[in-house]
Amino acid sequence: MRTRLYIVRGFTVIEMLIALGIIALLFKLAVPTFRTWLQNTQIRNTAHSIADGMNAARGEAITRNAQVQIQLTSQGDGTQPGWQIALVSAPTVSIQQWSSAEGASSTQIVQAGGGILTFNSLGRIVAPNPIDASAPLLQVDVTSSNDAGDLALRNLRVVVGNGGMARMCDPALGQPDPRAC
Repeated sequence: MRTRLYIVRGFTVIEMLIALGIIALLFKLAVPTFRTWLQNTQIRNTAHSIADGMNAARGEAITRNAQVQIQLTSQGDGTQPGWQIALVSAPTVSIQQWSSAEGASSTQIVQAGGGILTFNSLGRIVAPNPIDASAPLLQVDVTSSNDAGDLALRNLRVVVGNGGMARMCDPALGQPDPRAC
């Protein structure tokens, strides 16, 4: 009877070091791209949430046949950006709210106008705001708070049109691109 010899062969130390070096190089190349992608995703989440909140406030005003306001909850006080929807007649009673701690913690917002947008029962913008007589919130710029001059970041803007509908746009793009502001 014949016996077979099995030779078990493993990796040499040099082969392992070369493999680890290649993995480290790929990791070093991938991390900055992943970080930029993550920041862009958080910017998009914040802008999308603000636009959805404005449209939800408009819908609540039409549904309830009453004035409804949306107020940005971060106005330079260092807290996380967010918003709150409430009836004008009872501003302390929240209908709906959102905070950027829910998936967009590294974003910041810059608003044009007051921090409050009020809709009447027809879904139109009430100007000036009945709460503080300030100009209505018609534009919000969303950026990353971790922006270190990264050219790949895509800052977004939320604008409110004449009919009261909010939409996201990209201020870096020009016309005739439909994503431009």
